Amino acid sequence: GEDVEVVMAVRDYKVSTERAVPAEELEKARERAAEGQEGGAQDEDDEERVHMVLITYPHEAVPMDLFMDSVMGAVLQALRQPDAGQSPFGKQSGEEYDFPSRGFPEGQSEFQEALTRGLSEPPFLAPVARGQTRREAQALLARLNGICEASLRVERGRSYMPRLQRGPGLSRGSRVQSKHGRPDIATGTVLFQVEGEEKYGVVYDDGVFVEGVPTGALRDLARRRTRAP
Repeated sequence: GEDVEVVMAVRDYKVSTERAVPAEELEKARERAAEGQEGGAQDEDDEERVHMVLITYPHEAVPMDLFMDSVMGAVLQALRQPDAGQSPFGKQSGEEYDFPSRGFPEGQSEFQEALTRGLSEPPFLAPVARGQTRREAQALLARLNGICEASLRVERGRSYMPRLQRGPGLSRGSRVQSKHGRPDIATGTVLFQVEGEEKYGVVYDDGVFVEGVPTGALRDLARRRTRAP
């Protein structure tokens, strides 16, 4: 009986070209797969536009007008500065940020109102950027280091980004950029909108097709440029 079992095992090995995997090695493979899934989820979280950067007014140490005069020029410069390899919302990679791409779709007046309101009352915090990706928020936070006290907050459930144009602005054939479902930012073409959802099917220029790309993850290359900070 034992000889027959050995022969069958050899034949099975030749046909399938597979080998028995030790339990320990199999468990490690499962762990690596789980880590890969977690990493993919983390990548999606990093691309979510839910990060806000706030500055703090040291109200007990300096008058408001002196604080604003001393830091706002440098803050606005930090807000404008492009990030290498990062596309501001609605813009191409390497372009400067403007108020809408920093989460103030109505422009400078909305930014100034939020800033003044936040710094004028406890806890003396005001947003200078809203609806950013994690990478954008952390890059801005690093630039503000040494200028003023700044912090990062995650706020879900509200979009601060300007709505991408509909109809001719984001229909079949629209040219867009996105990192959704990709290792890096890529340029592609909209094929269709998912029925009943603000998601799109996009084919990238390298031939990769991704379905269900959310509006917030798309940058419309035809979007008209807006005045920078």
